[in-house]
Amino acid sequence: MDIISELPDDLLLRIMSFVHTKTAFDAQLLSKRWRNLWKKLPTLYHDYTFHKSESQFLVFINKTLELLESSVLESFYIRIVPTQTSSGVFLRGCLLAKLQVRELNFISIINPVALQIKKGIYHLQTLVILRIECCSLEDGYGNQIIPLQSLKVLQLRCVKYSSDASLSNLLSSLPSLEDLFLDRCSSDNKPTKTLSIAVRCLLRLTVLRCPDNCESHLMRLNVNAPSLKYLNVEDHWRNVSFLRRRWKSS
Repeated sequence: MDIISELPDDLLLRIMSFVHTKTAFDAQLLSKRWRNLWKKLPTLYHDYTFHKSESQFLVFINKTLELLESSVLESFYIRIVPTQTSSGVFLRGCLLAKLQVRELNFISIINPVALQIKKGIYHLQTLVILRIECCSLEDGYGNQIIPLQSLKVLQLRCVKYSSDASLSNLLSSLPSLEDLFLDRCSSDNKPTKTLSIAVRCLLRLTVLRCPDNCESHLMRLNVNAPSLKYLNVEDHWRNVSFLRRRWKSS
């Protein structure tokens, strides 16, 4: 047996948590010592580029989720390259709902993928941290509100919204939200002139604005957050920050 295989499980799992889940999964071919080790991983990192098709990608995700030994998952990362047929099937079709997931990171590269919040995320009631990057958020079920009671940290980077009310509807379903990060970059093809944020428990708010043209940077920010302790607003034009406001409560 090699030296690495003689390391304790906790240390091996720590090492394996830094690699893609596909790599950790394939490690079971090395020896019996590695056969079931990946099933104890507290973090899964799924990358579409390791697979040949969307269907193969989804099958692999479901397979790994089914074989996990624990029903508690600390972190789940999913990185996809959407095709024209993508419609948010990844979260709706996978078995995350059967697990207690604490942190979810959903990243789409090249083109935004449609992600229906109420079909894809609201069933994950144990979420504490949610990060979404380069996606198109769709409300899904009209005005029906399904609160995510445990969510405390929300980060939205380069996100498109299906309507002006999409962000407000999302925030209204997060009664425990404490930290909000919004990076409203050039992928937002319908820049919002007025951005309204109303969250009762919000403690930290960061808003970044990176427009494509000089007209789109004009934005009014309305904040209703009585518990707010930290505010950082930055507006960038040609990689130069011309508006920067930081505020901390006493």
